[in-house]
Amino acid sequence: MPTIIINGQKINYSENVLDTDAPALILVHGAGSRIQVWPYAWSQYTYVRYPKTKRWLTDFPIYMIDLPGHGRSASPGRDSVEGYAQDILDFIKAKEIKKFVIGGHSMGAAIAQTIGLMKPEGLAGLALFGGGARMPVTDMILDGLLNEFEKTVHMIVKFSWARDAAENFTEVATQHMLGTEPIVVHGDFYACSQFDVRDRLSEIDVPVLVVGASDDKMMPLKNSQFLAENIPNATMATIEDSGHFMMTEKTNDVTKAMVKFMSAL
Repeated sequence: MPTIIINGQKINYSENVLDTDAPALILVHGAGSRIQVWPYAWSQYTYVRYPKTKRWLTDFPIYMIDLPGHGRSASPGRDSVEGYAQDILDFIKAKEIKKFVIGGHSMGAAIAQTIGLMKPEGLAGLALFGGGARMPVTDMILDGLLNEFEKTVHMIVKFSWARDAAENFTEVATQHMLGTEPIVVHGDFYACSQFDVRDRLSEIDVPVLVVGASDDKMMPLKNSQFLAENIPNATMATIEDSGHFMMTEKTNDVTKAMVKFMSAL
């Protein structure tokens, strides 16, 4: 995967190089995660292109980014959603991306909302997966990530996936979080605990797709519904029989919603 230096820090990312004026999809993972959280199919660029009619999500330019301190990106991480949002905007500027949609999962959805409120030039829309206008985090998780890291990670993963999720999904998710420095994961969850834009949702003035899952225990469906009801130009896609990582558990359903949303921009 290529890397780029942003503000003196190596950032790892993937991209499909497309010659199109369609908006690029910038995908931002959640707390303690990395690029590999996104569906494998979204990183496959071998499909036949349809220059006029977008039939696959990969007909759009897609960038997947390891946030600072995650995956193959250099440390340190950040301890605020605003800090990560600026990292994403600095990446977009460095890559000279003119028109873009921010797609964020969980903490990434908070980052996407923050960018929506910042109203940068070129922002065409937001896609919020398993997100909320606020993201409460218990002291048990915050303290546990500092004092009982492995045990707390296993607890987080347990509540993040549907009960019948494939074992390899949960094992990989656990490996990824355990492979991230505890101080970075703690900073992520602390950033989430400080996030609250409930009173500002009406300021988001771009089209928004809200994707929520029926069995999400980490960010219950009602939180996604609140976003859809309070962001002026938002549509809601509810993914049935899925947990917090709906884009992995129910890739086909989420992809269909994304293609429809991106094609309408």
